[in-house]
Amino acid sequence: APMTSAYVAKLAPERLRGAPPSAASDVFSLAATLAAVVDGEPDDALASALARCRVEDPSRRPSAATMSDELASSRSR
Repeated sequence: APMTSAYVAKLAPERLRGAPPSAASDVFSLAATLAAVVDGEPDDALASALARCRVEDPSRRPSAATMSDELASSRSR
């Protein structure tokens, strides 16, 4: 099946360069999907958490557990 632009927008940059999937690429894709779901202006805490998950360098992205904690924390603010 051909890739749509919406699908490509949610792929981690390293995946677009042909790197294998990793936990870091999953974090990027989940954050990109969540950003699309909130559509509009997420609060500052959520926007900040999602931005940290979508940095170009996979080694600078938080782990899935850290991401989960940050998203839960942003919900409670």
